[in-house]
Amino acid sequence: MISIFADNKRMNEQMKQIGMIPLIPGEAYEIQLTKYHSCYLWKEENGTWTAWRASWKREKNKDGGEGTLIPTPQKEKTMAENASFNYAFSRLKDYVVWFKGSRRK
Repeated sequence: MISIFADNKRMNEQMKQIGMIPLIPGEAYEIQLTKYHSCYLWKEENGTWTAWRASWKREKNKDGGEGTLIPTPQKEKTMAENASFNYAFSRLKDYVVWFKGSRRK
């Protein structure tokens, strides 16, 4: 039992380092990269991990202003599926670092 707690604490620390927040500590994490672009890391029932990213958009109002957020993602991409935590986290971290770096240019 102590090792599970220690693993969750280690995971939470790794997530904090790249800006992810725990949705359910030890099971689900999210990082919002822009207003409409997020990445997620989920623990599956079989103990493996899935990393994916998604982007949303808003419908335009008739006057051209921002409308309501469309509830389903416009684009989705799985970065790792049924993988070890280390592999899924590594793929997600690489994407976050790349994304943040590419936005500065």
